[in-house]
Amino acid sequence: MVYLVTRQQELFGWDDYKIISAEESLRMMQDWQVIQLDSETTGRDPHLCDFLCVQMGNDSTDARMVIDCSTINIGLYKDLLESKLCILQNGKFDLQFFFNYGIIIRKVYDTMICEQLLHLGWPSGQISYALNAIADRRLHINIDKTVRGEIIWRGLDAKVINYAALTYWGRIVSDYYLEKWMNCWNAKGVIPCQSAAKPVVHHRKVHRLPEGYSSLNNRTSKYLKNSFRLS
Repeated sequence: MVYLVTRQQELFGWDDYKIISAEESLRMMQDWQVIQLDSETTGRDPHLCDFLCVQMGNDSTDARMVIDCSTINIGLYKDLLESKLCILQNGKFDLQFFFNYGIIIRKVYDTMICEQLLHLGWPSGQISYALNAIADRRLHINIDKTVRGEIIWRGLDAKVINYAALTYWGRIVSDYYLEKWMNCWNAKGVIPCQSAAKPVVHHRKVHRLPEGYSSLNNRTSKYLKNSFRLS
């Protein structure tokens, strides 16, 4: 079931989704241990742009939340997101925008990193790691992203809401499929190591820090030690 979290009122109900409050969505998600997380934004620069909507869900439930960020303060979800394992695709992008709201997501599992580890750069220049490319390559599922370019002028209409929910669903399927591959590779330690560095990378990008910045190196070491208890 798709739930739209918004303060906007509609004259007619839709069979495709149900409107609920932020408080109700938080109650529904409080027991989730894992959150599949996605977002749509007004642009790519976190300094100039903002969220249009944020999508959350869990593959153990049938609930998919699409949060209307024009009427709902995403900061309400800070405690929830910071306490759960969040699965993202190219999470470096989304994490920058959450950072602007003081939401520091540290428990990250990135499906794009999984796919990159499977290929290890081969064949060079011929592989796309975008979500639609992964879904097509691994699962033969076509994710039509045409609507994505129309979101700014369409707003959160029924078509955009369903697109957001389906994009997120594609991520769940991709993650499940890739997890089976990583079991074969016995690479469970590699994925957390790579994903643990994601918050550090987005911290550097938001603050425009150089690669060799000492604070960045210290932060990276701290994340990895906390994640794997390295000596």
